[in-house]
Amino acid sequence: VFSHACMAQRRIAGLVLLLHVSIVEVDSNPSCANVPVPLRFDCHPEQNATESNCQLRGCCWLALDEKSLHGEAVPFCFYPGDSGYRVTDLQSTKFGLNASLKLDSQGGPYGNDVKRLAMMVVMETETRLHVKIFDPSSERFEVPIPTPPSNHKVFQTSYTVGYTEYPFGFSVTRNSTNTVVFNSSVGRFIFEDQFLQISSILPSFHLYGLGEHVAPLKLDLNWKVMSLFARDRLTPEGETHNLYGVHPFYLNIENDGNANGVFLLNSNAMDIVLQPAPAITYRTIGGILDFYIFLGPTPGDVIQQYTEVIGRTFMPPYWGLGFHLCRWGYRSLDSTREVVRAMQLAGIPQDTQWNDIDYMDGSRDFTYNNYTFAGLPEFVEELHRNGMHYVVILDPGISNSQGAGNYPPYDDGIKMDIFIKKASGELLVGRVWPGLTSFPDFFHPSADEYWLEQIKTFHKKVPFDGLWIVSLVLYGSFQGRC
Repeated sequence: VFSHACMAQRRIAGLVLLLHVSIVEVDSNPSCANVPVPLRFDCHPEQNATESNCQLRGCCWLALDEKSLHGEAVPFCFYPGDSGYRVTDLQSTKFGLNASLKLDSQGGPYGNDVKRLAMMVVMETETRLHVKIFDPSSERFEVPIPTPPSNHKVFQTSYTVGYTEYPFGFSVTRNSTNTVVFNSSVGRFIFEDQFLQISSILPSFHLYGLGEHVAPLKLDLNWKVMSLFARDRLTPEGETHNLYGVHPFYLNIENDGNANGVFLLNSNAMDIVLQPAPAITYRTIGGILDFYIFLGPTPGDVIQQYTEVIGRTFMPPYWGLGFHLCRWGYRSLDSTREVVRAMQLAGIPQDTQWNDIDYMDGSRDFTYNNYTFAGLPEFVEELHRNGMHYVVILDPGISNSQGAGNYPPYDDGIKMDIFIKKASGELLVGRVWPGLTSFPDFFHPSADEYWLEQIKTFHKKVPFDGLWIVSLVLYGSFQGRC
């Protein structure tokens, strides 16, 4: 790494003084033979890579005899590191800087490259940096959640932002130790219509997060691919399988004990590749690259800075911290009542009883079975008299096959126009527990009102104390195209 002070100072004179940004150039044009094995970033993530296909992408090919030397996980086809976007303009702003990027080499492997990009760097707080890379000429999907606004200038930060002019990359350095916590001047930066990719060197091997997966607390960086795409999976089968949650956030403990965190605000399906450089690669199929980088310096500080962006965990009720009993398979109210009685006879503490989908009428939300769970409201009142609480499950799918006027949760959803639709304007219909199902759009402005009214109406029938919100993903089989 060497200072590129002359050019940088001519182009952005005053930026360092105003924003505490220093500009750094990184030599990133090694030949294929000089790329160390841990720094080989996969140029052909699909199966059945061949030397000819690899070379068509302008990439380096790993000889087969070298494969046996380094193990099968090492990519055969990897980027040479001398292509991508070029920084064509850089301007200081009130809160950071803006840059223009131009594709100045062969495009990505799948076509429809966005030739010109914009980068917005906002120094939001002393310890939080916001970097956003997007197509300035075309609107793309961005996760519609509120994030903290930048409404005042930060005069002192604990980090320094750098960049490479070509091929483009940006870096973030901790001022107190000169540790580079993020450096994307490696691999190949790609921004196509349906394939976005960016890589970064990690400051250490101590990496945590990137859920939801079944994996050790400390992640393995030995050529691992972790997929993020929410789905209902009954039995987790290892770290390579995507599960219910999508959390593109990691916590990294640096070798000196300081901590940093990185959050990519993107809800599209993505793969995250970990390799022993150590390094990380993000590959996603849509949206924009919207990064928040947190400088801690303690792990607790990083988590606080992260939740300041995404929202704090709500304070649970005191009884919610007690002893709860829950499972699927209590087929009747008699069975549920017997379980509570058995707990009491055995002297086992119990504060709250739960019921899974068994209590519903035909697996439909906001109903209970008047035959197998007859007397449910009275049972809940009995629990309350004994100082206990009651929780029921609630699914996000609403049955749509009852006929007009026969199932108010669906009728109300139609009136409020809050169900997810296909591109054609027709309702998106899935088949889940109750059969044909529609899904309320949680981003619809009236979604909160819809759920609140349905919950209030059902609570008048069954005075539950809490709701078990499950499977907040579109799941099941679907009719037609989304």
